[in-house]
Amino acid sequence: MAALRRLTPLWMRFILHCCIAGAGLLFALNAHALDRERNLAQLHHTAWTARDGAPSQVRALAQTSDGYLWIGGATGLFRFDGVTFERYDSIGGSQLPSPNVTALLATREGDLWIGFRNGAVACLRDKTLQVYSGKDELPPDIVFGFAQDHDGAIWAGTARGLAVREGKRWKTVGVVQGFPEGERARVLGVDRTGTLWAAGIEKLLFLPRGEQVFRDTGQRLNDAAQIAQDAAGRHWIAETARAVRPLALASSGRVGKDEEIWVGSQAITFDRDGGLWIATVGDGLRRISHPEQPKPASRVEVFTQANGLSSDLLIAALEDREGNLWFGSDKGVDRFRHGDVVPVSIPGGHAGFTLMAGEGGDIWAASFSARPLLQIRGNAVISHAQVVNIDSAYRDPVGAIWWPGYVGLWRYYQDRFVLMPWPAGVRGGDWFLHTLHGDGNGGLWADIGGHGFKHFRDGKWEDTTPGGYPAGATSAVFEDTQGRVWLSTLPDRLHRIEGGKTHTYTSEQGPQVGRVMAIGGRGPHLWVAGELGLALYHQGRFSKIVAAKNDTLGSISGLVETASGDLWLSDVQGAIRIPAAEVSQVLANPTHPVRYRRFDYLDGLPGAPQMAPTNFTVAEASDGRVWFATDNGLAWIDPNRLHHNPLPPPVYLHAVEVDGRPFLPGALLQLPVGAQQLRIAYAALSLSIPERVRFRYRLEGVDQGWQDAGTRREAIYTNLRPGHYRFRVLAANEDGVWNTQGAAMEVQIPPPFYLTSWFLTLCVLVGAGLLWLIYLRRLRVMEARLQARLAERHLERERIARELHDTLLQGIQSLILRFQAAIEKLPVKEPARIAMEGALERADDVLSEGRDRVQGLRAAAAPVSDFPQALASVGADLMHDAAPNFQMRVEGTQRPLDPLVHDEMFGIGREALINAFNHAQAGTVTLELHYGAKALRLCISDDGRGIATEVLAAGVRPGHWGLAGMRERAARIGATLAFRNGVATGTEVELHVPAKIAYRPAVACWRGWFGRMGKDR
Repeated sequence: MAALRRLTPLWMRFILHCCIAGAGLLFALNAHALDRERNLAQLHHTAWTARDGAPSQVRALAQTSDGYLWIGGATGLFRFDGVTFERYDSIGGSQLPSPNVTALLATREGDLWIGFRNGAVACLRDKTLQVYSGKDELPPDIVFGFAQDHDGAIWAGTARGLAVREGKRWKTVGVVQGFPEGERARVLGVDRTGTLWAAGIEKLLFLPRGEQVFRDTGQRLNDAAQIAQDAAGRHWIAETARAVRPLALASSGRVGKDEEIWVGSQAITFDRDGGLWIATVGDGLRRISHPEQPKPASRVEVFTQANGLSSDLLIAALEDREGNLWFGSDKGVDRFRHGDVVPVSIPGGHAGFTLMAGEGGDIWAASFSARPLLQIRGNAVISHAQVVNIDSAYRDPVGAIWWPGYVGLWRYYQDRFVLMPWPAGVRGGDWFLHTLHGDGNGGLWADIGGHGFKHFRDGKWEDTTPGGYPAGATSAVFEDTQGRVWLSTLPDRLHRIEGGKTHTYTSEQGPQVGRVMAIGGRGPHLWVAGELGLALYHQGRFSKIVAAKNDTLGSISGLVETASGDLWLSDVQGAIRIPAAEVSQVLANPTHPVRYRRFDYLDGLPGAPQMAPTNFTVAEASDGRVWFATDNGLAWIDPNRLHHNPLPPPVYLHAVEVDGRPFLPGALLQLPVGAQQLRIAYAALSLSIPERVRFRYRLEGVDQGWQDAGTRREAIYTNLRPGHYRFRVLAANEDGVWNTQGAAMEVQIPPPFYLTSWFLTLCVLVGAGLLWLIYLRRLRVMEARLQARLAERHLERERIARELHDTLLQGIQSLILRFQAAIEKLPVKEPARIAMEGALERADDVLSEGRDRVQGLRAAAAPVSDFPQALASVGADLMHDAAPNFQMRVEGTQRPLDPLVHDEMFGIGREALINAFNHAQAGTVTLELHYGAKALRLCISDDGRGIATEVLAAGVRPGHWGLAGMRERAARIGATLAFRNGVATGTEVELHVPAKIAYRPAVACWRGWFGRMGKDR
């Protein structure tokens, strides 16, 4: 223990204490206590039992810093978020040492210490469970409780002694430290001064902060269970077998018998406003609102199972961070919290209320059943038995209240009731009165069922009919500040009576709210409410009121505009408050979407707002409270004391499911390949009204904006594409205070292998390879086709050569021989012989040329290798003294050409040279021949005048066929031919012949394979 104190330096402890005190002060300022001026029945109570999923046999309660409520008992360990109870048998893979929990402690650091009946202790920290037992120096028996002192040390009280955790070890506290060896440590507590209190069966000991030895108070106890300190600093003890009482310590003086509450208890707590709450052993719940006042035992409030408590046997008590009080019983869990709507207990049997404000904050509540008129003054309800069966009321200008009853018209003024019998002819059974209003001269008009309007003045009924009044039963009446009377009649008519004249508004001209159920207002404007909503009459026209956020105002049975400017409504879903600021905006702009707050059963409204046909279901009392009639009694709201919860709820990701399989939520969620459905459950820890916690979420990468989930606590996404996403969820408490940080989780969906980058890259490469193969095959096909055409031309040339040789040349040779024989017969000097010999010589030349031509045709199948020389010869033949200079460059390794390609290229080159020499007027003509690996390139250029632009565009010169012939030759061998003017002057003729066509190289095996593919095609 001393070592523990030495672990923390003094300056660090001082800072820690200041932080704790500051945090406590801030916490107290931000949180709201329960109103001590309200009795227990006026607080909002909720009980959870086994049918709600709550645990039974509860022994301990704790709220951790994350906002969760932890519940321990004989049935296990549970966690509660205000909506769902979760049972924990194991945490983080570690099994709880026992299902029987006896003690819980939530530390300032966020840890949860758990004590078990078998003597084990566990610490839950960051989702990791560490278990300790007797081998860790803990007394081996049931754990009664824990305490954390101001220095951060954890103390554990067990049935066999006391232990303290020093550093990372437990140490048993014994006689050396002043604690009896083996003494039961049933009670542990730390007061505001840092003193540690510990009690056994009979003794109460305390350890002042900074000391090492316990002191004995001298107090004798009777099975003490808990100690607590009130706002004045007095210490109270709860005894199971005796009473709850303040301790008579030296600092607090003597304790009188009237300060002891004689009821057995195992748990007490003081709320932050000072009220004492007592969880009794079999006698329900007790509360003393002001224990600091004299004789507190005389002011004990009782709340039992008969009032709705889960059980009269209560074991645990806790005040949460929002000021709610929690109690654990043998049958479940109970919560008491603030409610803005305060229900009022009234005698049973009342139905169809009519409300009217009285003097001094009083409220009158009449019933059309045979029940007496009620006068509510403070918390007292006064019955006036003689006034029954009332369905309307009227307050005249002098303050008298008129009540139409079964036997007549009652007038209440200055604490006296005076009865005015009904007029003659009105029997007791048909007195039913629709409306009652003043006539402006001290009298009043009563619309009596079946008899029409009757006038009452100066204490008697007059048999006169009001001029201009509409026929038919009226459902609502109101006299405005300008003296006009507004009446509504069935089915949906509204009438304005002014100066003895009536103006009737039809459904098209009027408020358009269906059957009018309430009329009211202050000043020159008027509010009209009905079954279809609310309308405003202002500046001579009606405007239907529109609610904000696409909400709707339902069937409205009552309204009142208060002195503060608020407009209160009673509709089918609850009580509605439209703030004065919103009323002002509506008056300035009737189309303004009005914002409002609705109060319902979650706020304490005892039932559904009354829709019965009475005239006043909402009333403002003179003290400012607004009263409402419901089908289950009366309730009031104090607009000046509306509760506001300033604490934004912590938000957590609760669970994740992927295709029905659970996953642990974390910073990064790695989904399996092919995931189809993602379900994310989230929670927000606001234990006051969790039913009103609202959420909005967003999956970045999918949702364009925030999705308003309302109160739904899960998000579901389907068919998500592979990729990286970020899920965020925010939450707001019941008063719209948002936690803007919320909770977030990264979501990674890996793609299937066929959508991965490497697979897509492989597909691209394979696709490119296939395209390349297709391209190569196409080239091979084109090459094969061209080669086939060339082969056909070779065969045709050979055929022509054979035909020429076998026919023409042989015939000419035969003719020459015959002519030669004939010539031999002529004399040598014969002129004819001489002429014929000359002709024969010419014939020999022709025959020789023919043989050369035939030889050329037959030699076409052999490669030609003298192409550069042939072109050089053409250039040399074209040069003369006045001709341009001729230059020739050959690049690359000269290779044999296909004869057909040779002939066509030679023809193109010769034509281009002739044009350059004869027409270009050039100074130099250049011929370039490049033997490339991919193509054979021939380029002939000059520095002459160039080709006309229109000739280049047309591709032919009119009346000339040289350019066209060159293009035809190029097309026949699959070559590309281009004509263009030079950069400065002159003309360029460029010919490209693919290498596969121009050359006749050796064929590689793989090329032969593709060639065969082409041939097969």
